[in-house]
Amino acid sequence: MPAYVVNHLELLDEAAASAYRPLAEASVREFGGRYLARGAEAGEHTGTRVVIIEFDNLATALDWWHSQAYAQALALRDGAMRCTMVIVDGLAHAARG
Repeated sequence: MPAYVVNHLELLDEAAASAYRPLAEASVREFGGRYLARGAEAGEHTGTRVVIIEFDNLATALDWWHSQAYAQALALRDGAMRCTMVIVDGLAHAARG
């Protein structure tokens, strides 16, 4: 069953965020993650962004979250953005309705 990382962030420093992004993206790829959505909220022009990443399952999503690769990205995120992130289980395809 897939799992999703839902990240709501407010951009504070574009230069610092530009250093964070490549490391975060590489760490996501390393764990087989796929970006499903990434960008500004509809109608918002305040620096608020939403990012949704899909992983094959919750265990893989949690392994990514606790990985050394993502820890390196996180070190650069501080000061670049304010962030609220949750990891949630997806629904089995048969259960979707």
